Amino acid sequence: MPVKLFSRLLLLLGADLVSKVLVRSLMSPEQSVGILPFLHLEYVRNQGIAFGILEGHAAAIIVASSIVVALLALAAFALRRDSRWNWAFALLGAGSIGNLADRAWSGSVTDFIRLPHWPAFNLADAFIVAGVLLLVKGLLWKW
Repeated sequence: MPVKLFSRLLLLLGADLVSKVLVRSLMSPEQSVGILPFLHLEYVRNQGIAFGILEGHAAAIIVASSIVVALLALAAFALRRDSRWNWAFALLGAGSIGNLADRAWSGSVTDFIRLPHWPAFNLADAFIVAGVLLLVKGLLWKW
C-alpha cells in the first residue's frame, strides 16, 4: 500500500475515532447541542447500518463490514501504482474501519452530526459517501 494512501487513511481514521470518543465522553445519549441553525451535535447510538437498517444484527454487520474492508484493501493494492485512487480508497477505508471498530468495541456506532430532515451520522459515514463519489467520478470521467 502506498505511503500517501496509508497516511491519509490513518489521519482520517484517527479523526473519526477521536471524534467518537469525545462525543461519548462529553455528551449524554440523546443530548443535542446547537452549533448553527442547520447543524446540531446529537449523540445517538446506531445499532444498525445506514438509517438504522439491520438493527439487532451486529454480528452480520461486522462480518459484512470486514469483507468490505478486505475487498477495499485488495482493490487499493491492485491499483497501488495509480495514485489517482488514493483519496477514494483512504476515505472508504477509514470510514469502513472507523464504523467497524466502533461497532466491534461497543455493539453500535456513535453518530453525532445532525442536519435538518436527515438522520444523525458521523465522520466515517461522511468519508464513505465522499469516497464513493470520488470512485464514481473516477469511473465515469476517467479523472
